Amino acid sequence: MKALDKEGLDYLANKVYDAINSGGSADYIVEENTETQTGITWYYRKWASGVAECWGRFISTVTWSKWGNAYQGTPSPSYVTYPTGLFSTNPILSAVCYSTDGNSGTMGVEFFAAASTSRTPNIYAMRPDSGTVPSSFEAAFDISARGLWKEFTPSVSGSTYSPIDLQSLKELVETISGNVKNLTVVKTQDLADIDAGANINDVPRIMFFYTGGTSQFYISFDYYWIRLQFRSNSAYMDARVIYGNTTGSWTRI
Repeated sequence: MKALDKEGLDYLANKVYDAINSGGSADYIVEENTETQTGITWYYRKWASGVAECWGRFISTVTWSKWGNAYQGTPSPSYVTYPTGLFSTNPILSAVCYSTDGNSGTMGVEFFAAASTSRTPNIYAMRPDSGTVPSSFEAAFDISARGLWKEFTPSVSGSTYSPIDLQSLKELVETISGNVKNLTVVKTQDLADIDAGANINDVPRIMFFYTGGTSQFYISFDYYWIRLQFRSNSAYMDARVIYGNTTGSWTRI
């Protein structure tokens, strides 16, 4: 076990920092939920890489009207609003429509009007002729959108797990615990305290924080200019190191 002098701290900090940041990890979900907008209930996910996606279905009575050599059906609402604040750029949108009773014949979907980050374009059902289907019917529109909620940060291709050196993490924790003299334990009410850069402090500290809304627990082992941190809920655990003002990425372990 190394003493927590400057040489020992530099050794441990660099070893753990390199272990956590030497490779990529598989992408993972950071938020998922449902949100109801007019006419539709969305299911959505945000991924650590920056990818965002949502999907849902809305059902509307559609009446056919002739449009050139084809027929157009307008639902109500004619567009739907995405989950609040989900996309930072215009997403890629796809949709299919079909009769809920199976009597509508062959149909396609047309998008009309400008796209945006907050709502779909206007959506219409289209068919090449009136055929023998009823002039109005109940249609289901299945919609999915995929875009970004923040700047994209790709994970390493083919990676299914993080290459964290768990022995390095264990060595750092053991070294801190083996040098404890005046350990302080702090419960913070502000996540910013967890994210703050490390300050030179010769008193070992354990800081923890719990987010009730997302059921995430954070714990930080702090000594001198190193902060070894973990966050977890019932489904996963992540780790990172803050070394001075250099913050490593959260990595799944």
